[in-house]
Amino acid sequence: MNYITDPIFKNYFNFSGRATRKEFGIFFAFYFVVMSAFQFTTYPIDIAFGLVWLLVLIPMVSITVRRIHDLRRSGWWALMLLIPFLNLALLIGLLIRKSVPHTMTDIPAADTMPANTASDSYTDTE
Repeated sequence: MNYITDPIFKNYFNFSGRATRKEFGIFFAFYFVVMSAFQFTTYPIDIAFGLVWLLVLIPMVSITVRRIHDLRRSGWWALMLLIPFLNLALLIGLLIRKSVPHTMTDIPAADTMPANTASDSYTDTE
């Protein structure tokens, strides 16, 4: 899986599913490097900066929504990125939190889970 080109070309409008920490982190590192390179340029390149930003805006939002889905939260949490200072904390949190299991194959087997003592002590009074 190519973590830089897949969010831009294959998952451009894909707001469903999940994105791993690695996919999210590599994409944002690439975005940061490219946008930082444009900061040291002059006027004709400023237009290219705007075009690149517009090209990457939708994939950036979609990978953020998919990363939030990976943490078992609603994609609407991405709106918190619009709040100053909270957006940096949320971005760092998305980068460091581990994925949450979603499928039955991700859930540990029943024999490795602790027994439910509350249901074991249930008695029928009728």
